[in-house]
Amino acid sequence: MSLLLTRGSGKALLERHLAERPGYAEYRRRTSGFFPWPPAPRH
Repeated sequence: MSLLLTRGSGKALLERHLAERPGYAEYRRRTSGFFPWPPAPRH
């Protein structure tokens, strides 16, 4: 189910749409894509 959500449907389509928004690349770099891990440290 996780593979389907991350590769085949919702997540991939949503990220393509959000990629154009300012700041999204930074958000994506420091935030887990699917599992609720703590944010990565900023450098």
